[in-house]
Amino acid sequence: MNKKIKKISINFLFFFMLFAAQLAIIANAIYPLNRLQLFLSLLSAMLLFNKNDSYIWAWWIAFAVILNSYSIYPIFVIPLILTFTILISKFFFNNFFTNRSYYSLIVVCSIATIFYNVSLLWLKYIINNLYFQKMRFTLDIFFIDLLWQILFNSLAAIILFAFFKKLKYAR
Repeated sequence: MNKKIKKISINFLFFFMLFAAQLAIIANAIYPLNRLQLFLSLLSAMLLFNKNDSYIWAWWIAFAVILNSYSIYPIFVIPLILTFTILISKFFFNNFFTNRSYYSLIVVCSIATIFYNVSLLWLKYIINNLYFQKMRFTLDIFFIDLLWQILFNSLAAIILFAFFKKLKYAR
């Protein structure tokens, strides 16, 4: 029982540190660094590292609740998009990128980042056209931001994956 409480406490502390880093440090960083989404990097790394789906879904619930409370989007939009992002990532990992290498991590993290951002852009476009004036989006800025986000999310996922690997083999 003590091991389980210790594991839950460590997970809670790790989640709180990632949440604080995302909101306090990364959100206020200079331009290309503020594109990093730690929750996508962490979920991609966990997808490759953990075979236990309940662990991934528990982190999903924690991130979805926190992101939903800090989002400008309508309620339950972020959890819905995050659910589809995890399902798409799991599909690609289970069917196409089955080895647990850094290359498959980069591809799965890139797919998750692209799907998440394209879904949010599509939603933003729909909301703006339904409720507000017809607004235009500059896709060149979106694609530049997306490339920065793919780069930083992949680097963070590699670092987290190496950290998880080191923790597993250090026991």
